Amino acid sequence: MSSPSRIGSALMRFSVIATGPIATAGANFALALMLIPNSNANEFGFFSFAMVVINLGIGVSNALCATPLSIAWNNHNIAKAELFVQLRSVNLILAVACSVVVATAGLCFSLDMLSWLPISMAAGIAITRWYRRSLEYARLSPSSALASDARYSLTAISLLALLHCLDAVSLATAGMLMILSFAATFIGLPVAIDLSKHRKYSLTGYANTWKSQTKWSSIGVLCTELSTNAHSYVIPVLAGPSAYAAISVAMLWWRPSQTLFTALVLSERPKIAKAIGGNLTDEAHRATRMFTIQCLAIVCANGAGIAAAFLIFPRYFIVDGLNSSLVAIMLASFSSVIILKALRTPTSVLCQAKNLFRPLAAASFITAPISVLSVVIALLLVGPHGAVMGVAAGELVYYLVIRRIANGAQK
Repeated sequence: MSSPSRIGSALMRFSVIATGPIATAGANFALALMLIPNSNANEFGFFSFAMVVINLGIGVSNALCATPLSIAWNNHNIAKAELFVQLRSVNLILAVACSVVVATAGLCFSLDMLSWLPISMAAGIAITRWYRRSLEYARLSPSSALASDARYSLTAISLLALLHCLDAVSLATAGMLMILSFAATFIGLPVAIDLSKHRKYSLTGYANTWKSQTKWSSIGVLCTELSTNAHSYVIPVLAGPSAYAAISVAMLWWRPSQTLFTALVLSERPKIAKAIGGNLTDEAHRATRMFTIQCLAIVCANGAGIAAAFLIFPRYFIVDGLNSSLVAIMLASFSSVIILKALRTPTSVLCQAKNLFRPLAAASFITAPISVLSVVIALLLVGPHGAVMGVAAGELVYYLVIRRIANGAQK
């Protein structure tokens, strides 16, 4: 196959893999954006916390279920039916756990049951849906997963447009919208894809999978989450959802940068890895510096877009109960966190290319408690809206540790 053909094929695979998640993320972004002028600080803070729980559940599902599923599907030496029963059971427990966490948060935050119940149900359905999506990728059928993502996005955007026209956007209707959108994703997915004749549930035998495959990956997911997202748990738990609302708005508007960082990783990692593989260390470091410049350029563009939108569409920034000055301060403060992520991401990719996975895992073990403590201390000393300083401190430590790992490997 010629070089242009290989490049075209790689771009096609990337588009298939990336289009679905981007469409889903876009629908969720639009939903959160429409909730800002149609909810109070307590409700928006709860919704943002629920989305964090769902994303964490998806990450844990990838570690506990998707990885062994992908390995088993094309391995004829593994008893698939028994393993699929175990994985389905593990994912069911995870889905119920996510629903319970969101429901408990709704109760603790003193929200109306009609507001938190649909969101908690949607959380469980989201994790179940992700497992079915993982099955499609294991079968090497990404087009089915892409179609599922497209159904979610189209259903969510259509229902959101209808709710907007009816002036009926609220936390309760947002939850129902998510339930219906997730339900639409199951249409067309093979029902008997798990190869088991009966829908049995059992954890018998999963201990071996846990020890051999999923233990360290799931611990890594949790530690990385605490290292980079500690504020999303500490602030709602210690200060309540209203205190979390302002930083949630800032996180929402800076999310495009983080999405593009992830997309850049997929395109830049092969270049850096190829240079490292060819012992071209200087070239690898030049590619890393260029990667960093691109990330910083994205931050600048995102910041300019935020500033323009804040002036033109202020209603999509101000949640009821918050003032514009506070939101502006949070947006500016959170830029420091995004800048540190822009510096850390290329350095982390360089370490991965150098096969420094164990030191990277150790870094998350070190920085996770530091991040949590820095957010707690900032929260107690300065207040909820000064906790961004704690977030930035955790990110700074994480970046410095990873940079030291990269420099140590170079020496």
